[in-house]
Amino acid sequence: MERDIPQKRRARRDPSCAARAFRAAAAHSVCRFTETGRPFRPAGPPPARRPPAPVAESGLPRYIGQMTKADDQGGQEDQGGQGGQGDHEVSPARPTAAARGREVRRKLLTTAAVLISEVGWNAVTTRMLAERAGVRSGLVHYHFESLAALLRQAALEAMRPALDEAVSVFASAATPADGAEALLMSLDRFTGRDPESLLFTETYLAATRDEVLRTRLRELTSGFRAGLTAGPGLAGHRDPEAAATALMAVLDGYLLHKAVDPGLSAARITPLVRGLMADPPKPPKPPKPPKPPKGERP
Repeated sequence: MERDIPQKRRARRDPSCAARAFRAAAAHSVCRFTETGRPFRPAGPPPARRPPAPVAESGLPRYIGQMTKADDQGGQEDQGGQGGQGDHEVSPARPTAAARGREVRRKLLTTAAVLISEVGWNAVTTRMLAERAGVRSGLVHYHFESLAALLRQAALEAMRPALDEAVSVFASAATPADGAEALLMSLDRFTGRDPESLLFTETYLAATRDEVLRTRLRELTSGFRAGLTAGPGLAGHRDPEAAATALMAVLDGYLLHKAVDPGLSAARITPLVRGLMADPPKPPKPPKPPKPPKGERP
């Protein structure tokens, strides 16, 4: 330290000695760091940092920059509606969450109607339905209150188009008898064990034990009866509602018995059904009692 003091005094007078004095003090501090173990922080201004090396004009950084700039320009052209003529292809829009939910519901309802015909109403399970529809089991209870609610809606929605078609066939006939014959002949294409016939049978059977399904099925059949009654075929009938009810009973019974006896034919019972649908003649009025002759009391 005694030799450092004259050097510091000379550094005040001679600026060239400042660098030598700083190096001497730094060397002395390094020695103190090795002895005490404390970090060394030299006094004085910090050394100047070297400037970063310039990036080459060619190479990976420049290529990445070009890609980024091209992507930005392409995105701006797509947003502005001018990118369709270039090399950029506009990807199709992804379906929204609501559209995906509707598609899942449609799959579940369609699959449920098929399974009711295949395995029966009570044999359909959540896992079976989800696997057949290709969705997760949790989505069944996410979109529907319960499995029973799903089966009710699936069955009734599948039955409604068939009933609407029957109303159209009956309404296009000239007379109620012709409409009944046309409906019976249209049932010959069913075997009673086909998917549509089994769906009707399973739904009627399940409605005997399900109060909610029975109520909704009654509403559906009441609408079918009203459609038959309001048609032009029964417009002049004396009791159109009774005629429509009798026709519905014949159709349901014929289809149910055909599942047991496939040899049944609509042609055999058509004449009887035509007579059933004919408007019965009005009974003759009772004859009036003869008037007593004049001058005699009755």
